Amino acid sequence: MKRIFALLLASAMALTVMSGCTSSKPAASSAPAAPASSAAAQSEAASEPAAPAQVTTWKFSTFDAEDTNQSNAYKAMWKRIEEETGGELKVEFYPLGQLGGEADLLQNLQTGSLDAAQMGCALLAGLESSFNVGDLPFIFDDFDHADRFAKTDEAKEMNAKLEASGLEVWYWSILGYRQPNLVKKTINSPEDFKGVKWRTMEVAVQMDTMTALGAVPIAVPYNDVYNALKMGVVDAWMNDGVAFKNLATYEVAPYYCDIPLFASTQTCVISKKSYDALSDKNKEIVKRVVEEDLPGVIKAAWDQNAAQLQELKDNNFKDWTKVEDTAPYLELVQPVYDNLVKEYPECQKYIDAINSVR
Repeated sequence: MKRIFALLLASAMALTVMSGCTSSKPAASSAPAAPASSAAAQSEAASEPAAPAQVTTWKFSTFDAEDTNQSNAYKAMWKRIEEETGGELKVEFYPLGQLGGEADLLQNLQTGSLDAAQMGCALLAGLESSFNVGDLPFIFDDFDHADRFAKTDEAKEMNAKLEASGLEVWYWSILGYRQPNLVKKTINSPEDFKGVKWRTMEVAVQMDTMTALGAVPIAVPYNDVYNALKMGVVDAWMNDGVAFKNLATYEVAPYYCDIPLFASTQTCVISKKSYDALSDKNKEIVKRVVEEDLPGVIKAAWDQNAAQLQELKDNNFKDWTKVEDTAPYLELVQPVYDNLVKEYPECQKYIDAINSVR
């Protein structure tokens, strides 16, 4: 009996111990631990800057060198766009024509494989005939004259026509003049143009002008000009002082003539495909900043070009001349105006607008 009682007592004690174990309450600190950790994480996340929703990277091409006034002005414009978009649009800068010649760049802008480029407006004439007026000889008096025209309704109408070709242009002006740079001699009279093999862009108005002056126009890509002059493929070309410096053509063509033959019209062309892919907010920012800042960019290029030409005249050109009376040259090229208006009657409207703001 004592043995049975002892067994019953041991069993009861075991059950009591087991019951005590299974009824233990969870530690008080275990439940609030997760919220405390979550609050700390939320506080840390709130202190970090929000990342852009989506970063788009554009490529921008320029024929200018890396650290010129014009290049720095372009960089400032793109930096402002990057800041105002909150870093959602970034722009990579490619100087000195690294991404190809202007014809290739134009095609790439249309397809969207290039996003933006500094470009001479003369090339745009192949897409929209009204842009031929900017390349007429002796068309603009100076930067201020071109700037006044660029702000007219007629100029804005010209720009809008490029959308059909997949391009966005909102402002253009001139950074200088395309002036003669020659291998063997300078220009003293209209007779000096006769028979000269003259590099031009593949633009009808330029080629027709050189023909009217008696020269032989030959289209040569920009990046091939130095070798073309050196090898005798051409005897002369025309551009602004910055281009002479960038390509060092004074080494093989040491003669220069100061005559406002062609305005060096410039703009920033943006791929419509790239532009349309942006959010509405960023599209507004890009358009507004380009419209506000591009006039200053091109004015910086105008000032830069004037200073560069003076340096070349002082230190590099073997000889140079200045044409004071352009009337005999204007007389020779008047048929270029007449033929352009005959082929593209709408151009008369834009010529009249340019003359109205002289």
